[in-house]
Amino acid sequence: MLGKDHRILQLALLGLEVERQRIETELQRLRDLLGVRGSDNLESASDITADRKRPRVSPNKGVRMSAAQKKKISATMKARWLAKRGRR
Repeated sequence: MLGKDHRILQLALLGLEVERQRIETELQRLRDLLGVRGSDNLESASDITADRKRPRVSPNKGVRMSAAQKKKISATMKARWLAKRGRR
């Protein structure tokens, strides 16, 4: 049984090495398209995509809701749910 397990592990390793080579080839193609040489410039390439992402900002950060506001929202949501259930 140990021989079968060993063979399966060898085949898995071979498959992973082939996959790694395919990924490395694709990475090199992308580096060539971006004009990036070597791994030392990868940070600058990632900075390009990082600039496109906007950080998530909470709309009411630091602002607390009063008890009256909470009650109003609660009543509104309960009315919506009742209306939705009544339509079925």
